[in-house]
Parts: sequence; structure tokens; C-alpha cells
Amino acid sequence: MKYYTLQEALRTAVKLEKDRADFYLAAADMATTPKVKELFNRIAEEEFRHMESFLRYYKGDTFVTFQDILAAPPDFDDSTYRELLHMVAKGTHEKTAMELSIQDEKKCLDLYTEYVEELSIDPLVKSVFEQAILETTEHYETLKIEYDKLAETEKGLVSKNFESNFS
Repeated sequence: MKYYTLQEALRTAVKLEKDRADFYLAAADMATTPKVKELFNRIAEEEFRHMESFLRYYKGDTFVTFQDILAAPPDFDDSTYRELLHMVAKGTHEKTAMELSIQDEKKCLDLYTEYVEELSIDPLVKSVFEQAILETTEHYETLKIEYDKLAETEKGLVSKNFESNFS
């Protein structure tokens, strides 16, 4: 395991939550299914809440205020955000955005779990990470369920189109 200080973990968490919120807002803009659009917007709001919670305990000088972070443009160097922009440019379906989301939520879960298990954390800060883990787990599970529904719907449409071609 890499050695982290508490402040490094908090700084990473703030940036990660900002990047994810930006991703979800962009994904919501590209979504064509109202339910998926609503899901992406809801998760973005929750990511902003996580960011604000982590920021309360961050003592470094990387970030100024919550409002300044909100106003900052997306990080175009973030690989997940870049991949989303690439998908949008290609006209890729929201299903692919959900695939990226599921992968990214899993990475976030792994990182926050590592922080909780390996860092000596003030109990209040630990509870913030634990709450983020709970909510991120919910994001991960909800995204998987909605992804499966979307895939099943597409499978049904493909099957119907295939059958109609031979009727």
C-alpha cells in the first residue's frame, strides 16, 4: 500500500468527488433516458455533498472555498471525464457512460476503504469516509441495476428488430 497522510487522503477525496460530480453532470447532459438523466444528476449532487464534507476537515491550501471549487471548470486531464467527452463526440449511448460510472465508483470504493483501513483517522473524519463508502456503494449498486435494465431493454429492441426483418 502507498503511504498516505490524512491531508493527502482528504485532498485526493475532494478532487475525486469534484471530478466525479463533473463527470455525472456531463453524463446527465448526454443521457437520453429521463430515468438515467435523473440518476446521473442525483449522483452528481451527492458527489458535491461528499466533497463538501471532506473539505471541512482538509487543512491544506490546495483549495480555497467550496464555492471556488464548484466554479472551477472540469479537469480535462481526468481520464474518466476525457473518456466521457470522447464518447459524446462519437455519439455513444448512455449505456457506455454507465459502464464508466460503475468502474469509477468501484475504484472510489476501493480507495476510500483503503483509507479507512490504513490511516489513523480522527473518528469524525473516519465517519465522513465511512458515509461516503456507504453512499458510493449505493451508487455502484444502483448503477449496476439500471445498467442491467438498460441492457435488457436494448436486448429486447435488438431482438424485436431482428425478428421484424424476417417477418
